[in-house]
Amino acid sequence: MKELSIPKRSQGAKTPKLAFVFTGQGAQWPRMGVDLMQYSVFASSIRKSSEYLEGLGCPWTLEEEMYKDKSSSRMNEPEISQPVSCALQIALVDLLERVNLRPSVVLGHSSGEVAAAYCKGALSHYSAIKIAYFRGMGGAAACKSEKKQTMMSVRLSEAQAITTLNDIYESYSDIHVACINSPNNVTLAGNESHLNALKSILDQKGIFAPRSKI
Repeated sequence: MKELSIPKRSQGAKTPKLAFVFTGQGAQWPRMGVDLMQYSVFASSIRKSSEYLEGLGCPWTLEEEMYKDKSSSRMNEPEISQPVSCALQIALVDLLERVNLRPSVVLGHSSGEVAAAYCKGALSHYSAIKIAYFRGMGGAAACKSEKKQTMMSVRLSEAQAITTLNDIYESYSDIHVACINSPNNVTLAGNESHLNALKSILDQKGIFAPRSKI
């Protein structure tokens, strides 16, 4: 395992103020974080998360899922992606802590709030993994229900999205604004088939609307 050397600041250099931003679901990919396993601090944190998951009755192994390639990866399934993403971000926090990189501010988007809370010291490692695991299980149950639910990111403002939804309300009343990501981007949630139909409408209008990988 490789070790990181602690950086040395020159005299007079001001300590920078850092902000750490923690991602939710949709940004993950197969073998994410594998290259960082060469660092003992990162690998140790992952092993600890794996032990916690095992103690919670998790039927799969964290390291095994991390190392799967695209053909066999389940990284886009919420019961996998949420605890894996949380564990990886916790391990990143631990790795950066090793070289004295600490944030002045933390931000978490969606499920990223769990790892952000760990970074802030508001949650223990175990509590963060436990929340991520059962949150993922809840998301998986919703996805596997008779009326499968999913999400879609749309390049529209909140007001534009609401206007669009009002225009199609009679046919797709279950779709709603689930998150305001930025002034010009929202996440819509609802029945999968209804979101697919809305995506076709938005595609025809040239509005960027990728399905979330959850």
